[in-house]
Amino acid sequence: PPVNGGELKDNPPASRGEFRIEVFTTRADTLYGVTWVVLAPEHPLVAEITTPDQQEAVDKYVRDALALSEVDRAMEDRQKTGVFTGAYCIHPLTGEEVPIWIADYVIGSYGTGAVMAVPAHDDRDYAFAKQYKLPVKWVIMPADGSEDDLDHDFAYTEKGIMFASDEFDGMTSIEGIHAIGRKLEEIGHGKPTVTWHLRDWTISRQRYWGCPIPIIHCLDCGPQPVPESELPVLLPDEVEEYKPKGKSPLESVQSYMNTKCPKCEQRALRDPDTMDTFVCSSWYFMRYPDAKLDTAPFDTEHLNKMLPIDHYVGGSEHAMGHLIYSRFFAKVAYDAGYLKVDEPYKKLVHQGTILHEGERMSKSRGNVVSPEPVLKRVGSDVLRCYLMFMGDYAQGGDWSDAGISGVERFIARVWRLGRIVAEAPKADTPAVSRETDTKLHKTIKHVTHDLEAFQFNTAIARLMELTNYIYSVVGSDLKGVKCSPEAETAVETLVRLIAPFAPHLAEELWQCLGHTRTVFDEPWPEYDEAKAIEDTVTIAVQVNGKLRDTFQAGRDAEKETVIAEAMKSEKVQTQLEGRQIVKTIVVPNKIVNIVVK
Repeated sequence: PPVNGGELKDNPPASRGEFRIEVFTTRADTLYGVTWVVLAPEHPLVAEITTPDQQEAVDKYVRDALALSEVDRAMEDRQKTGVFTGAYCIHPLTGEEVPIWIADYVIGSYGTGAVMAVPAHDDRDYAFAKQYKLPVKWVIMPADGSEDDLDHDFAYTEKGIMFASDEFDGMTSIEGIHAIGRKLEEIGHGKPTVTWHLRDWTISRQRYWGCPIPIIHCLDCGPQPVPESELPVLLPDEVEEYKPKGKSPLESVQSYMNTKCPKCEQRALRDPDTMDTFVCSSWYFMRYPDAKLDTAPFDTEHLNKMLPIDHYVGGSEHAMGHLIYSRFFAKVAYDAGYLKVDEPYKKLVHQGTILHEGERMSKSRGNVVSPEPVLKRVGSDVLRCYLMFMGDYAQGGDWSDAGISGVERFIARVWRLGRIVAEAPKADTPAVSRETDTKLHKTIKHVTHDLEAFQFNTAIARLMELTNYIYSVVGSDLKGVKCSPEAETAVETLVRLIAPFAPHLAEELWQCLGHTRTVFDEPWPEYDEAKAIEDTVTIAVQVNGKLRDTFQAGRDAEKETVIAEAMKSEKVQTQLEGRQIVKTIVVPNKIVNIVVK
């Protein structure tokens, strides 16, 4: 498939050779967040740039990496490893020296065999940075200003507003991608380009089990397709030897091999090979709607009513196999007029792998965690919530007994809170305050979005925040508390939101709150966009594009008020000592950038 992006060219330091490293990126807006560059172990520059003190470590790493298959190296849930080459290149815009690493998750035959690492805005790079204690530089903030803290403990991978990016501060990611692309092209360090990830697919296999290749080989006429009336070609039953002997098992079955040429009707031979089994699995979804159909591979009319598939959950190990092949088959069927869509899936999500002690669970390693004892100890709701909270769905995570204990405490707090509100006498107080109303609508918005995006860990984090907030509303002294309409509304919202994660807890609390029908018959809470916007926003204060402090300000506050508040910061004043302010740039509700000399 085509990917729109750009090629960047990083220069080497002047003290080394005249080498250039070309990388491809779809996120030029994050260029100022690059803190290292990664080469594939087989990249030709590795041998040229590795310093003597790193030579032994690099040579060993390259040998180990090249012993793995490309599929194994590219698996998303595999722990990422790498080694520093000892060399540096020059950032094309800032002129800073950027360390060059090699890592086996970068494949030499893909793209340029080199990638720029932006740990603040890429999950894989962030994990790599944490593992090797590499710097993280934030350059994109959320466009809606919803993040309470820019320095959080996970990568922010969405598009947003640029900061700490010199002249591009305040631009949206889309604007910045184009602007930086133009800048790089002007200075000869990059250009917009389109790359293709497709490679040739050799489908023939020398084994019995597989779809026979419907080709007949004639000495006079050459390869000929099997006539449509003779399809499908069936595998013979009379095979005596299935073990590999350097040739296909079918080659020894004379009754299968010997046939006539469909063109000249002279003696000919069938193709002895079978197809890669991925050929069949690449269009299984077309067959599923009518698996008993015996007059065609699939029912076109029926299939066109069902495709495209709304949501496909697959494994990352299929990313360079089945998932590419199935799209290819769909496009061929579309071009041939069989399908009305050329993309079979609307959305694809990979599930990650749960590790233990940093490795895949394996009996041989003795690190398997059996779910049965955990279920008996903490219950299914706690286990479900922990599995969803432990990490990004697509990345997986590392099992931790301490982590599940934290989720167990959270579930216990929700249970206690719900029972307190359910059993407390009703208070004659005003309805929900504006602050609580904003908190509820904001939580509903984020949990709804996170569920649809399979970001279950951040959804549960939002529910934890809401639980803490409701406790503050109810009060720290919970003995004899009266239940206000505000607390009751907040708890009922919490119960409905937590139901997909902890269904047993939610159902029990829903009944305790006086409802007679199941919580799962209730409509999903809706939010009002206007009410989900807080009255205050987090303003980032920069000096010459570098983040120095943050503060809270009223939404849409006057420019002069925001600048005055930024100047009160001791951290900012330290940076301004002995320097002249050239200008002050304000991005409303986002950034104050003070330019000094």
